[in-house]
Amino acid sequence: MNATARQGMLNIFISTGEVSGDIAAAHLAVALRRRCPDANLYGIGGPRMASAGVRVAFESVHLGVIGISEPLRSLPDLFRSFARTRSLLQGENPDLAILVGYEGLKFLIAWWLRSRGIPTVCYFPPRIWLWHRFARPIARSFDLVLASFPQEKLLYEQAGGNVVFVGHYLRDLLEPVSPEAKERARLHYGIPAQARLIGLLPGSRRQEVHALTPILFQCAALLRKRDSTLQFIVPLAEKRYTTFIKTHIERFSLRDCVGFSDDSHEAMRACDLILTASGTATLEASLLAVPMIIFYRISLLNLAVVRLAQASGLVGYRDIGLPNLLAGKRIVPELHQNEATASELAARAWKLLDEPEAQTLMVKELRSLAMQLGGQGSLDRVVNSILEACSKNGT
Repeated sequence: MNATARQGMLNIFISTGEVSGDIAAAHLAVALRRRCPDANLYGIGGPRMASAGVRVAFESVHLGVIGISEPLRSLPDLFRSFARTRSLLQGENPDLAILVGYEGLKFLIAWWLRSRGIPTVCYFPPRIWLWHRFARPIARSFDLVLASFPQEKLLYEQAGGNVVFVGHYLRDLLEPVSPEAKERARLHYGIPAQARLIGLLPGSRRQEVHALTPILFQCAALLRKRDSTLQFIVPLAEKRYTTFIKTHIERFSLRDCVGFSDDSHEAMRACDLILTASGTATLEASLLAVPMIIFYRISLLNLAVVRLAQASGLVGYRDIGLPNLLAGKRIVPELHQNEATASELAARAWKLLDEPEAQTLMVKELRSLAMQLGGQGSLDRVVNSILEACSKNGT
């Protein structure tokens, strides 16, 4: 029976283990509800999924970690979440499972579900820039892989996977900032027309925030010494980091020049420059065509593992920012490890602020990246693929 004919009876499980996955899954849930208003959507994730109409059995967005040592420390949480997920699913019989981002829990759930004959869809598969040598087992762990980038489709298809290129949902939400949109955003935040505004984004995972926040605010203090009119804004990925970040605002005497926003996209529109950790924020800034500098630090243990992986050919890329990976060249400055100091970040930021030609060139390069993410309608393509998979499964 066709899935659309039984849309009120669709029973779909959705899971993620990180903030970016919670956001993507929430957008997907809204799109599914438009097509199948009576579908039963349930799973594990975060508050954004719940607000979008997903029955969230328990929160799992805290599972998102980085590197090697951090995941090892989170293994007890990971296996507890997997055990709770199995208990949840044993009482349900989903027509389909959509596993969004977060590699750790995704594979455990996928293997268990497939052993029970339940179709699995991988939405936002593991990044090929880090996982390309494992493409074959990744592709064969899921019944369907929904690729956001053309490079993903090519690699996972070559690895024998069932892959559909759907593009990226952010392509539907974001477009290069016009002068009018920038002016409206600055008025919204009360930023004087003559002041320059810098966005400070230390990431969404706990390890990132704790490692990178001190660098960002020391950098902001150094920049203020050069220009006392500079203003800063912090789009908060998670409110639980507010107290920690405010501590560093006080530490570097920045109370009078730092604001907060719970709307990261509007905050970015208002900015002249963004200083950001690697992650989804770099893609958002790319689609908005706002100049940025990407910086990142990982632990010495994680660095040693990365170096070993690079030497053995498991990791073939030295850049970490999505705009650079998509462009195939460095169009955005990146500072890694020992380079990622407050003084070096401040020097690079000041240089970019002081060079309008460099900003213009970067904006031009960023604008060209959007075409790689497909045309408008990404979420419609995702929903079509999901409903087709349900139909093939006889639901």
